Amino acid sequence: MYIHNFFSKQNKENALKSWLKREKEQLNIVATYNLLFNASLMVEEGLGYAIGFDKIIHTSGSSKLSFRPLSPRREAGMSIIWKKYQVFSKASDKFMKQLKEIQTQDMEIAAH
Repeated sequence: MYIHNFFSKQNKENALKSWLKREKEQLNIVATYNLLFNASLMVEEGLGYAIGFDKIIHTSGSSKLSFRPLSPRREAGMSIIWKKYQVFSKASDKFMKQLKEIQTQDMEIAAH
């Protein structure tokens, strides 16, 4: 029996390989995705499983999907990137300002 797996293209292949203690060829990866939502459509249709961050897609209430944390716990960093000299909408500009505030607060906490 094969279990079909979908993995994010951003996935750090070596980190996943070391955590699962298997070579990539043994994982039966049948697709990769940029957006977890896209992978969730395939999962809803019963085509396999997707590995992704919690709370990115709806997995409670009437959803056919569920989130199952990995064990042992595995953490991954995230990055937000944008074009140099990007002109943001008002909403995007506000979002970026809030992210910078959170980053500043996190750096202050880490410094203490």
